[in-house]
Amino acid sequence: MCVALFALSGSFLDAAVIVPFSPGTVAGRAPSSNPIKITSGGTYSGNWFSADPNTPAITISTAEPVVIQNATISSRGDLIYLRGGNGGANVTVRNVIGKALDPGIAGKPRGRFLYAYNANAITVNHCTMSGVSFGVVIDGSNLTKLSISNNAANDMEDRASDGLGGLMNKRPGLGHFVIIAHSVAVNGGDISWNQVMDTEGKSSVEDVINIYVSHGSSKSDSIRIHDNYLQGMFSPANTSNNYTGSGIMMDGQSDDIQTATGFVTISNNQIVHTANAGIGIDAGHDVSVTNNSIVSCGKDSSGSWIATTNSVGIAMWNYYGSSVYFNNSISSTTGGLVRPDSSGNPQISNIWVPNKSITQNNSVGTNAFTNPCMGGGDDSLDPELQALAQWSAKLVSAAETVGAS
Repeated sequence: MCVALFALSGSFLDAAVIVPFSPGTVAGRAPSSNPIKITSGGTYSGNWFSADPNTPAITISTAEPVVIQNATISSRGDLIYLRGGNGGANVTVRNVIGKALDPGIAGKPRGRFLYAYNANAITVNHCTMSGVSFGVVIDGSNLTKLSISNNAANDMEDRASDGLGGLMNKRPGLGHFVIIAHSVAVNGGDISWNQVMDTEGKSSVEDVINIYVSHGSSKSDSIRIHDNYLQGMFSPANTSNNYTGSGIMMDGQSDDIQTATGFVTISNNQIVHTANAGIGIDAGHDVSVTNNSIVSCGKDSSGSWIATTNSVGIAMWNYYGSSVYFNNSISSTTGGLVRPDSSGNPQISNIWVPNKSITQNNSVGTNAFTNPCMGGGDDSLDPELQALAQWSAKLVSAAETVGAS
């Protein structure tokens, strides 16, 4: 999250994730071409590459509808950058393979898959993202349409380059797979059937999904975050108890009902292997969290703790002390999180709700934690592997796929 809360690390890859690629020819797609600037509507397909960390591979500057599809993009800077004018941008990105490359400049992070400012309609479906610092960033937008679904992201990386092909223990910006900031989804929005998998030692990410001072327009037109698989929340740049990332976070300071985070439903998500928190309601109103699974055994593949003494599965915490913090609820959560106690022994840490946060019609209903990580030995990560298998079966049962084809 963008503020403090609680901490883990991810270590598995799934066949559904597309193998990362290098600039050049990709099977079935055209050879790489120079960066492109799109100034008129239409459908664009190709294979774009930017060697300049300050030049996006694709820049969009039109309010006319633009579709980027069946493309491969690699860049030392941002992959797709758009800034809408009057009326806002209307952009669809589908069936795109994107890879962020080392910028080669000390202190500079890798690029974002999509950055959108002043957007009217954003759709990102069936894309594959590899090594990006951020996935989809939407800022300062009044959205009539918001759809981010069926994407696959692997090994997100928000640490800065050392300029020599390696990484610094420095995070210029705390990375997210999705962050909606200072925006409103007037007709609600959908963030679903996405798969994010980060690998120990190869990744650094903060909250995988963050709603920051943003909201739907009503309970019936809410931002719906559902049926996502999020695995691996950690950063090698953070040690001890100072990692603050999570799977899904409601975030941002506001005492204004017109701008505060709110009208969000979070359901049927699987969050696996977190060094801090699974789900946090740190800000907002009318946030419903129900039927989610959090499975985090607290250790890495070597048996060392990645969870901290502050880690927790799910939290309802009015972090900012805002007056706009009400009508939030948590119920029907399954799984369980394990963290070390002060002596380094495993202990269950599933839910945390300070007394001051249970006012103003906030509520915690019945949850069904089974604590699978406490049943097979302190060092067993089998429950996390089983969660991945459940996700794979869920995709098949629902006839859903993730990533580009």
